[in-house]
Amino acid sequence: MKVVAFLINQLRKSGPVNVLYELVANIDRTRYKPIVIKLMTDDPNKNITTKFEEIGIEVIGFKFSFWDLELRTKRVAHIIGDCLLEKRVVLLHSHGYHPLLISSYVNLDIIKLDTQHCISIDSFRASRGRIIGTYMHYRYVYRLKKISAAVSISKSVKDYYSHFNFPILIHMIYNGVNMEQFVLGVHDKQYWKKKLGFANVNLLIVVVGHLSKLKDPLLVVKAYISMVNQGYLKNSSLLFCGAGSEEKECKALAQNYSQIIFKGYVFNVADYLRAADVSICASHSEGFGLNYIEALASGALVLSSKISTFNEFSQIYPLLQKYQFGKGNQKELEEVLMRVEKKTENIDSLMDDVIANFSSIRMAMEYMDLYDVYLNSPNV
Repeated sequence: MKVVAFLINQLRKSGPVNVLYELVANIDRTRYKPIVIKLMTDDPNKNITTKFEEIGIEVIGFKFSFWDLELRTKRVAHIIGDCLLEKRVVLLHSHGYHPLLISSYVNLDIIKLDTQHCISIDSFRASRGRIIGTYMHYRYVYRLKKISAAVSISKSVKDYYSHFNFPILIHMIYNGVNMEQFVLGVHDKQYWKKKLGFANVNLLIVVVGHLSKLKDPLLVVKAYISMVNQGYLKNSSLLFCGAGSEEKECKALAQNYSQIIFKGYVFNVADYLRAADVSICASHSEGFGLNYIEALASGALVLSSKISTFNEFSQIYPLLQKYQFGKGNQKELEEVLMRVEKKTENIDSLMDDVIANFSSIRMAMEYMDLYDVYLNSPNV
């Protein structure tokens, strides 16, 4: 059996780690043995290492610091290389900035793939500031040239990286969602509203994700308050599942509106999306937008900003185009909310297609097929 190692910074509950979990959970273990190598100590508040171990995944943990990974990259790569040799790894699959850097410096004759989870210039600047973020972007792009191939998680991401004219192939595989976890099943939305304490709320709007400038939760709060002040969205609630740098300012704006609720970081996101009538994705940049697909799978109408990835989804599902708004445009978001006020769209017609095209089972099958190609024909 061929051993595939997945290299990642931490196993903390987040979009990319959720995708990694679904990938290793659905790999055919008669074909491949997956192991996970994490480079850093887990965030104790978001640690899901045991979740991987419970499904029989071997997790090898290191305790490198950020500066070890950034400044002693070759030394770390040598240590990781020894680990790969010991485990007889034939394919190294990296996820994230530092994992890609480490992989690119590993001096072994193995296949190296990297999944591109974001638009690097946007994501790195948002998380590390303009100067350091730009430096990280250029380093990431340069080291991508040193691996076997890359996999973008959307057509938009693939188009972005294709402009750099890499000497490697860039493939595209959509991220996958565990549909059993998000679909309504035997219970309807009213059941989930009641379970979560929203039985008397007619319109539940849920926003999932990091409360950062890149996700623009302030726009959502401002638009919602404006609508409420104009007498709209009666008997509604706006619920945020997430935390981050913009949380304090969002709460300050919402302090006189009891119907705006901040749940903070939660593990049962699926329950809130099942209860949601509407979900808002106001991001300024996304590699994929896992919450977008999770919301659709849960039967929630998605209102989204007009960015390339969300435009990609609305081209697949044209019904959603009229529920898009300009990036950072409060007036347009209010106009979209007005449409929802008048009539909540029934998206049942989309569900079968969403489940078929964006399932974690489909994603794992496509990755395994790609592994086969590179392991059987290394010079592809």
